[in-house]
Amino acid sequence: MLVADGLDKDLTPAGRRRLYDAIRQLSFDAHRVSLGEIELDLGKIDADLETRLQRLEALREWVDVERGEPLIKATRVPVHMVAALARGQTVAEIVEDFPSLSREQVEAAIGYAKAYPKRGRPYPSRSLKRSLADLAELGAFDEVDDTADLAGPRIIP
Repeated sequence: MLVADGLDKDLTPAGRRRLYDAIRQLSFDAHRVSLGEIELDLGKIDADLETRLQRLEALREWVDVERGEPLIKATRVPVHMVAALARGQTVAEIVEDFPSLSREQVEAAIGYAKAYPKRGRPYPSRSLKRSLADLAELGAFDEVDDTADLAGPRIIP
């Protein structure tokens, strides 16, 4: 019960400010900070942050930014379009729809778009190729006998 009371008190806005101040006052080589019942191992947090920053830097190597639009390097394919397709399609389906892309390029585009979300109007989550294939499967493009319409003018009531 005392631990819960201590955590409740330390997690108030004032407690958070004290914790942030304690972190700011640490020396560069310090890896632990304690405030009441809370103890943070900053070494683990720093290692996690370093890993994530390295991954982000690796993702940037897959992308060229032209006129504000990030494109998959050596292609004209927008990063955010590929990431939007990943919401409705698998990576394998995206590679099938865009044979010039590799699996690694698609995965890098998805990761980059998560780190740098697109502003403005979103891209559709299905490629035009897949959408047309779905419509064809439903019979949207099947021929219909329109000869009845050619019999003469219809009277509109």
